[in-house]
Amino acid sequence: MNSKKHKHHHAGKSSRFIISASKVFDLLNLPKDIVFLDAGCGDGYFSLEASLRLGKESKIIAVDIHKESLDKLEKEIKDKGIKNIEILMTDITKRIPLEDESVDVYFMSNVLHGFDEEEKHKVINEAKRVLKKKGKIVVIEFKKEVTLVGPPIEIRISEKELSQLLERYGFQLERTYEISPYNYLYVFTSKE
Repeated sequence: MNSKKHKHHHAGKSSRFIISASKVFDLLNLPKDIVFLDAGCGDGYFSLEASLRLGKESKIIAVDIHKESLDKLEKEIKDKGIKNIEILMTDITKRIPLEDESVDVYFMSNVLHGFDEEEKHKVINEAKRVLKKKGKIVVIEFKKEVTLVGPPIEIRISEKELSQLLERYGFQLERTYEISPYNYLYVFTSKE
């Protein structure tokens, strides 16, 4: 791995206590037996929910750069005997060790705001590479307003900014939800 790490702010925090993974998967209503990539998975609580919801033939890829977070997730996977989660310790601003067009859903929860503009473009470009032609990008972010929890307002991404960023890469907004008093969820699909 390249020794120069990206400059992600507020990394390593979990959204477990402000967003219900169960509610998110109820809203997404994803098909079973897909490849689901949890980018910047942290402690993996969305990966664990995906493992339960998407069927044992699904493949959940939990990706993060923080070893401590992945160690916790790995222990939970072993303790629960989960077989369909694969852990990758890698930087999502760089090439993820996956084939082109190998992922059905690229999921990011409270991750994108932590990158600078150049890194955001690298993340989306790499997501586009690994996504299948009709794949989806699911993004959860903090509302760009003053809230009790969350990162500084100046690094938050508004719904409009997120849509404009993804539209530049050929994605179109499919669905939107407010999933907590602090967060929105946007689902994008490829126009191609």
